[in-house]
Amino acid sequence: HSVLTNIKFAAKQGLDLKVGALGRFQTNFANPDTGVRRLIPDYDKFDFGLYSIGSYELDTDWQADAGIRDDFSRIDSKKFYRTSRWEERGYDIDFADIVLEDFGTQLLTNPVFDYHNVSGTLGFHYEINGKDHLRFNYALSQRAPNPSELFSDGLHHSAARIELGDLRMSSETSSKFSASLERNSNKLGYSVAPFVNSIRDFILLEPTGVEFTIRGAFPVWS
Repeated sequence: HSVLTNIKFAAKQGLDLKVGALGRFQTNFANPDTGVRRLIPDYDKFDFGLYSIGSYELDTDWQADAGIRDDFSRIDSKKFYRTSRWEERGYDIDFADIVLEDFGTQLLTNPVFDYHNVSGTLGFHYEINGKDHLRFNYALSQRAPNPSELFSDGLHHSAARIELGDLRMSSETSSKFSASLERNSNKLGYSVAPFVNSIRDFILLEPTGVEFTIRGAFPVWS
């Protein structure tokens, strides 16, 4: 379920501004009648965000564009872990407080994670003439790990591999600087757009080994 609202207004001559809010609720429940061990556990996910974007004509040749967004996400999950996997991942040390019940070979846990992310952009557009344009832009982007990146724990049948999430993941942060020179005419059009992109805490699923099971050997991705 999601709710989205936008308000657009002209604050002053040459300035266009839009503000909005987003609310979303998502629930995941795996049917136990399938008899298949769940790759992704039951969870509830709550998202709420506020944003504002605007553009302003500085003069006849220059225009500035900017935007900012603030997001809050909460993931509340109930998940069984095999005790051997729990200890192998070191969760018995880092997440001992989220164990609800110990069944010997399995543990029932209640991971609850909150993420606060901020994204923004600032750009300038210069019209050299009617055909040539110059643009400069900086963008900051953050995203929270999704439930599969956090909680995956088992055989992904369609991919024929074992996938393991990581409860220690934090939000991924990207910073991008870009510039572009563009020409649009009846005879010739081109764009030159160099950029630099830096990513911190990059979330990546990659092969880390092989696990042997009663069904055979499967590559492990984590």
